[in-house]
Parts: sequence; structure tokens; C-alpha cells
Amino acid sequence: MTRKTGPIGKTFAADDADRRSVLASAVEFAALTKPSVLPETVIQSGGASQTIDLGRTQEPHKNAHQSIGSNGVPSLAGTILSIMAPASLPWTAINPSSRVERALPPSDFQMMRGLLRERQRTIQDAILAAPIGNANRRDSYRGFFSTKRMAIEHLLIAGDVLEHVGDDLRIRVFRMDQYVTRRDGAGDVIYHIINEDVDPTNERIITREQAAAADIPIDDLLKKPVQRRSMPLYTKVEWNPDSRVWVIEQEINGTVVNTVEEQVTPFPSTTYTLSVGEHYGRGFIEQIAANLRSSDELSLRITEFADLASKHLLMIDENSSLRPEDLQKESGSFVTGARVSGGQVQDVAFFKAEKLADFSVVRSTLDDTNASLSRSFLTARDSVRQSERTTAFEVQRTVIDQLESALGNIASSIIDQSMRQLIRRAEVVLVRAGRIPDLRDSDDFTTEFLTGLAGFARQRKAASVRDFIQDAVALLGERALEAINPVIATRELAQIHNIDVPGLVRTDEEIDAIARQAAQRQLAERAADVAIQTGGRIVESGA
Repeated sequence: MTRKTGPIGKTFAADDADRRSVLASAVEFAALTKPSVLPETVIQSGGASQTIDLGRTQEPHKNAHQSIGSNGVPSLAGTILSIMAPASLPWTAINPSSRVERALPPSDFQMMRGLLRERQRTIQDAILAAPIGNANRRDSYRGFFSTKRMAIEHLLIAGDVLEHVGDDLRIRVFRMDQYVTRRDGAGDVIYHIINEDVDPTNERIITREQAAAADIPIDDLLKKPVQRRSMPLYTKVEWNPDSRVWVIEQEINGTVVNTVEEQVTPFPSTTYTLSVGEHYGRGFIEQIAANLRSSDELSLRITEFADLASKHLLMIDENSSLRPEDLQKESGSFVTGARVSGGQVQDVAFFKAEKLADFSVVRSTLDDTNASLSRSFLTARDSVRQSERTTAFEVQRTVIDQLESALGNIASSIIDQSMRQLIRRAEVVLVRAGRIPDLRDSDDFTTEFLTGLAGFARQRKAASVRDFIQDAVALLGERALEAINPVIATRELAQIHNIDVPGLVRTDEEIDAIARQAAQRQLAERAADVAIQTGGRIVESGA
């Protein structure tokens, strides 16, 4: 069968050739940190592969010689993920407008807020329940955190990551060599093209009708081993500015076999930093590449010196009458022919490395470099106050401050990019499935993100409320409690913490009802006291 390449495949090949230098840099950064993110053998158009030359001439030196990069990237990715999507906290909240609050009775408004929290919890639960791998396999398991962590590692190393969020909310991460991207002058995506090797006999990927339209002989392919059936499938995701939708086309064997349109792209793209006029982001590892290269080279030199110093070699003077086999005789044997002076053999000596002082400078430089890298990767956390009164808020504030400092105040940007695209895609899928109401285009509701720096800002606001109350009481005593409205303070803290326990905070109607009941009890108690006192006076007067 003659394989054909259509317009989408040709565009991929042209764009792929244009970004060779970008890909080579990403491969080098991966080699210094986590080579599996982007190995030196990368995919080309048509499913072929090519080895990227990193300029390493000596085969033994091909691998990295320091582990601080391979340990640091997963650690930093885990820190970002814990701030981006905390497992035990809500990620988003929907806030009704003031117009809605004024139009509804307090009890109805509180009920509506509970329904809105339930909507957002449904979105979050659906994302966390999405499987990893083949969704139809029984051994699939919840894989949001592992997949998202993989995406963050790609982002830190390559500076650019492309994901696919399917109709089951399963997330896939594409390697940088599997896709090409074009952006406009503002940095917005014009299109992505993904290149995958697929088995066209798998009807979950391509139907028999689509295979026939693409002139693919399925019956002939079924006779071949599985490893010889693969063909390149190109998926183009292009923004149409006229209709304001994403047009997704799939091409195999030179023929477009599938076309769909989406208002929200199922292929979210995140960049670490994007320079003007460039199509791909630049990563965190590029910023610290000099230190990583130095650490790698210095670690290699120290390893070589240690290897040399550990050698146990006997050196025999070329003018000596001794032979190597003389030195291999058993203990207590007589050896003749050696030149002896003052009881010391003069023509035999052990090999000894003499540059120990010089390599102490190398060791000191390596320690300084690794210490700097540890701070960059947040693996040297020593600024959290060690105390029994250290709060979770203080720990999170310290971690976020360190994260922003290490990443150059970019953490908030990548968290915002990633989570907004994911939540918007999940909303589309769940609205389409009828699992949540569609509030996306309503002016009466706004979505607020509770994770990352936004979540930290909410906690800081809660801490400010607590500090204000404590300071007021400390300064004014009980008079401050008379001036502070406990109902408003309680509701403010509940809203800040996004408390979603129904009935935990009473409504105005419930508070009024409790106040009326208390007043009625007081009246009843007073009436009873008056009756007792009146009866006592009657008894006294009668006596």
C-alpha cells in the first residue's frame, strides 16, 4: 500500500522543520533533568524518528552526571500541583450577582448558593474521577494528579505543553515532538497539529467507513503483525475567527476523515513564558540551565578524579630488575633484584593522585552550585518557622512566596492558564451530558478560582478578619464585642472558606425566629415570676 500525505501532514512537516532548534534545546534540558520527558530520539512527520545531536562527542558522557535536576523537577512539579489543585479543597466557586441577591429572599438565596456549590463540586468530582489510559479497560484508575503532574514537568522542562481533555475528561499529555503550533502576533493559538502513530484497524480510532474513504485496505493490514500496521494520524485544531469556534480535522493517508467544531478547545495549551513573535514557550529549566550544566560538568570531573584516586596501581621503575610477577608472590617470599636504600624499596611505588587540593576548589564550587539549584527547585525549604504555633496558613504562604520567587512570579500565570482551560472544558462536557446547568454565558453568575494565589488571598483575608477581632478585643476588651456584629463576621468567614455544609450558618430568618423564641421564653419567665410574687402578697395580706 502506498502511503499518502495530505495538506495537514505537509503543514506539520514544514512547521516541524522550522522548529528544530527549539526542539534541540528542549531535548538538552530534558537530558539534564528528566530524559523521558523528551528523549534524544524524537518523532518526525510520517512517524519516522531522528536523533537530536546534543554536541556530546564521548559516549560514556552521554548521560547526566548529577541527580539534582532529576529530583528537582518532580519536586517542583508536585509543589505547583498541590497549590494548583489541592485534593481536599474546592477549586472554584460561583458567585451570584448583587442583583440576584437583592431579588431573592434570604432563605432562597442561601438555598441557591448551596445548589451552586453542588454544581462546582460535580465538576471537580468528574475531573478527579476521570480514568488514565484506555477508559474501557478494567484496570484504569483515577489518574488526574499523575497526568497533571506529568504535564507540569513537561511545562517546566520544555516550556510548552499540549494536552487533550476528552469527553470522559480523561487527560492526555503530548510530547513536544508530537505536535507543532502556530501563534499570531498577540501570542494566541492559530492552530496545533498533532502527529500520532495509530493502528487503523482499531475501530475506536477510525471506522471502517472512514478507512475506506482514506483508501486504507483494512483486510490486508489485519494480516500483518500489529507493529507493522501503524500509520500517522494528523489532528489539526484551528481557531476560526469568523465563526469563533475551534475546527478539529483528522487526516490519515492523505484524507480528512473526521471534522468537528467546539466552542471550547479540547486541546488546552499552556506556556511557561512566551516571548513576542515566538510560537513555543520557554521553560523554567532554560533559566537555570547554566547552573545545571556546571553541576553536571563538575560532578563528572569529581567522579573521574575519585575513580582515578581509587585505583590501586603498583608502579615499577623501568630500570628495575623486578618483574610484575615478583609482586604477586605469596607473603613471606624472597624477592631479589629490587633496589633498596635505608630499608625502603626505591624502584616500586603506589600510584597516587596529587591534585587533592585543586579538587577541593571544585568540590566547593559544586556545593555552591547545587545549593543554588536546590533553592530554585524548592528542595531546600528552611524558611518555615519551626514552632508548635506554626499554622497551615503560614506554611502555605511561605511555600507560595518561595514558589513565586523561584519561578520569577510566573506560578500564578501557569496555574491560571491550566485550571481555567480545564474547568471550562469540563463545564462544556458536563453541560452537554445534562449533569450541570449551563451558567457560562449568564451575567448573573461569575466563576471564582479558589486555588493558587487566589486561594491564598482568601486565606489571607480570613486571617485579617481574625487578627482584627483579636486586636480589637485586646485593645478595647468586651466593648469591642459589642461593636462587632458576630453574624456578619461568621458569614464573612464562611464565605471566605467556601463552607458548603448546608445549614451550618443560619439564615436571617432562622436568627429572627431564634430571637423571637428567646423573647417569648423571657416573657413567659417574667409572667411566672409576677404570678408567684402576686400570689405571695395575697397570702400575706390574707394572713
